[in-house]
Amino acid sequence: PLHWLKVEQQTFDKWVDEEIVRKEMEQLADIGDIYRPVNCDTKEPLDFLMVGYFSFKDLWPAKKRFDQMVLDGVRFDVTICKPWFIGLYPKGGVIPIGGSA
Repeated sequence: PLHWLKVEQQTFDKWVDEEIVRKEMEQLADIGDIYRPVNCDTKEPLDFLMVGYFSFKDLWPAKKRFDQMVLDGVRFDVTICKPWFIGLYPKGGVIPIGGSA
């Protein structure tokens, strides 16, 4: 299984492409997946990316290194996800609580 970081944009004048974030964050360790969740009702992208590392031991060094990073003029906050958090934001869209996508 992958171990996840939430990489949240702090400025919203543009969305930073996932590949720009991947290129930067893969300098630390291999990334298994990266995606931007979308709202299931509006199909609008949410203001954060989910970045999955193969090893749990890479999460804390990645958080320390990349928290408050600026890429393409956009600042990011990085947090380590609790195991249940990824279930709220599955790849392909956000599933409403009590419903299905």
